[in-house]
Amino acid sequence: MRLLINAISIKTGGPLVVLKFLTKGMARLRPSWDFHVMTDTSVLEDCSQLGSNVTIHSDSSAEKSGWRTRLWYEMGLPRMVQKLAADFVFSHTNYLPSRRLKVPTILLEQHAGHFSNTFNQLMRRELKIAERIAWKIKGSWVKGSIKRAGTVTVQTETLADKIVRTTGIPREKIIVIPHGSGLVHRRTVLASPPLEGQPLRVGYITNSGVQKNFDVLLDAARRLQDRSFQFKLVLTLDPSGIQNQRTFDKINELGISHDSLENHGKLSQEGVREVYESLDILVFPSLCESFGFPMVEALSQGIPLIT
Repeated sequence: MRLLINAISIKTGGPLVVLKFLTKGMARLRPSWDFHVMTDTSVLEDCSQLGSNVTIHSDSSAEKSGWRTRLWYEMGLPRMVQKLAADFVFSHTNYLPSRRLKVPTILLEQHAGHFSNTFNQLMRRELKIAERIAWKIKGSWVKGSIKRAGTVTVQTETLADKIVRTTGIPREKIIVIPHGSGLVHRRTVLASPPLEGQPLRVGYITNSGVQKNFDVLLDAARRLQDRSFQFKLVLTLDPSGIQNQRTFDKINELGISHDSLENHGKLSQEGVREVYESLDILVFPSLCESFGFPMVEALSQGIPLIT
């Protein structure tokens, strides 16, 4: 059996975690199968140790934005299916070509934003006119891909129900497969309680996104500071990201003390685990998630969670 996993547009965050752990698990469970993974060149190293029966491919022509990506889906992906003589395709990217492929297809829908009124309102508020049009086109492509897929898999029952209401596909076409604990393993001993007299370490372990709701988090931090509450807000934001820079600007605007902040930027898997182990509590104010790995990661570490 030869499986082609399409992950060409996955670069970071939860989708990359899913790609690595899901592919590695499938390869281990089906050692006689051949797995071929189409990835972005930026994650080749991340996907280098998925299994002896996993072959990694990349195509720089598919890594452009806009119409070049769409062209790859319409022409490059079908050619890859033919070249590899793939028995079926598992697309992790929310998309399939506009014409049905000649092999069975499974589509992993990982972007709940296309089915959330809240998320769409946030996008309309943040995006310029051309970007709004592009977002709308993407949404139509996602919904069409779901209708063309042989099987759709999602991470929660809530998203499955919303997809059925939005697209009209039969509920039995969707398989709900919750993911595991992401980048950390279950802690075998209880987390230590906060030490009296020490700042409470409050973490929000996430990438940027319009739905991440940093404003309410920073508002709360300012209120705690005004009441002389001792805390350390622990973040993992890449300082070079545009949305992240807005968050840092908001921190300065609110006058939140830099002594109350600790930003680690992008972390390795080991680095993520170490940050979790240092926390007293995790907050997760995001308004819309397909799954929300940090919540499960925190619970697997025995860390109290506010969401």
